[in-house]
Amino acid sequence: MIDQLYFLRIFAIVLIINSHLYEMWPIPQMAFGGHLGNSIFYLLSGYGLALSNKRKKLPILQWYKVRFVKVIFMLLIVFSIVDIGNMDRFVRHIFDDIIWNKKVQLAYFLPVLWGLYLLFPLVRKLSLMKKGYLIVITLFVSFFLFKYRIDGYVDIPTNMPSMDIFFSLNALICFVVGVVLHDSKIVDYLYINNNKNNIFFIFLFILFLSQFIHQFIISSMLEFIYVNFYLNIVSVVAIFILIFRVGFDINPFRNVVFDLANSSLAIYIVQFRIIPLVEESSIAFPYNVVIVYSYSMLFGYAIYKFSSACMGYKTIYQYYRQK
Repeated sequence: MIDQLYFLRIFAIVLIINSHLYEMWPIPQMAFGGHLGNSIFYLLSGYGLALSNKRKKLPILQWYKVRFVKVIFMLLIVFSIVDIGNMDRFVRHIFDDIIWNKKVQLAYFLPVLWGLYLLFPLVRKLSLMKKGYLIVITLFVSFFLFKYRIDGYVDIPTNMPSMDIFFSLNALICFVVGVVLHDSKIVDYLYINNNKNNIFFIFLFILFLSQFIHQFIISSMLEFIYVNFYLNIVSVVAIFILIFRVGFDINPFRNVVFDLANSSLAIYIVQFRIIPLVEESSIAFPYNVVIVYSYSMLFGYAIYKFSSACMGYKTIYQYYRQK
């Protein structure tokens, strides 16, 4: 079961990077999947936190300390490396991605993730039924805001419903759905009863069909842009459930896949520095796309290993200091 979770996390970061390559692909529409990738990541965060909490229950304050110190420490290392020699950009990264200080951050990946981390201990205490109510209420609020949006506060974007408050609402729904999927044991049932029939083509069919409809609405039926909001949520849940019916084994590459999956936050940040450098170069397609993916994953992986080593040294230091 963990193999599928690793795969999905890497798949999500691949989609996110791809969505930022619209100036590199010969056809801009090929740069798709960013909104879907973010949503997969949020759903995995909800599922993963629930799984981790089940294995090792911690008091709320200690849970916050462990979770935030670990992630923020890694982000500070990432920012200090990608922003080396540019203190202004380093400070801006801290304020934009770590310290929640302005409304526009409702559409920023990391600040929204912090908000979900803060909410998790509260969501975790809700019964399965109340979590379901929370999802339904959030879906209703989303529809209400789409239908009766307040000018100057909620603004439907021209490309996808992800650049304003709808990004946060989508993230909250996917996050809570992830917790519900864990608590309801649906994934355990699917995995235990997995007959190993390869239905990977259905996985790809849902992916490409959802993105085709998404692009069609954007280009031809912009007045129905709100459909993409709900289509995205349905697609994420379908992809998440289907992946557990796909028979595959990552044993030969388990360590590499595990490290890449855990490097996803570092890769997410690093790619924002690598893409402009490749765009400014004279490297042509498809080599530019290959270089972006290769360097993003290589440097993200290296930074993750470095930050993990630093955290290890910190743990050893605290251990001997206590003795």
